[in-house]
Amino acid sequence: MQQNISELTALCTSLQRQYSELMSKFQAQEEENGRLKERVQVLEDREAVASKPSGEDAPI
Repeated sequence: MQQNISELTALCTSLQRQYSELMSKFQAQEEENGRLKERVQVLEDREAVASKPSGEDAPI
């Protein structure tokens, strides 16, 4: 019986460690996702500005 409790305690500890590691990875991915979304927005904004015709290109 004591061995079962020890095994379950070890399993629980291992699962808690794995959970913590996965949560850390998930949070890091969420942060990276946010940075990439911001970068995409900057590039889209830059592309929109570049595609607008300037006054110099207007017909006479």
